[in-house]
Amino acid sequence: MKQNPSQWTADEIKAKLLTDDVWLIRGLIAIFNYQTAFEQSAEQTQENNSVGFNGVDGYILTAIAKFYQKRNFLSPKQLVIVRKKMVKYAGQLAKIATPKESLESKASQDAMDEMEADFRAERDGEAKIS
Repeated sequence: MKQNPSQWTADEIKAKLLTDDVWLIRGLIAIFNYQTAFEQSAEQTQENNSVGFNGVDGYILTAIAKFYQKRNFLSPKQLVIVRKKMVKYAGQLAKIATPKESLESKASQDAMDEMEADFRAERDGEAKIS
């Protein structure tokens, strides 16, 4: 049991990303939403603002996030790529999931609220993520 159930650590998030496809996809979309509109459209990282995908991952993860938003699924190959790359974003996701902390961005608040609710439900032992 967690000592402070209101906070998720990067290691806990990383473990979820490595074992749960739903968490993986939600994490991908959450980080994608932290990209600026220009970065999302150009499929590359332009700003050094410590949020969103890094320059190496910007193109591939943005393309995969857009694919998911359009088709509502990822192929097994895409899942392997996303799983390999997303673990480095566990710290950003921990900040998103922790109610007392927030990242400054132009991300969709609705998407962030949904992800936070999912993290809280998981923390509280509810099976909300589906």
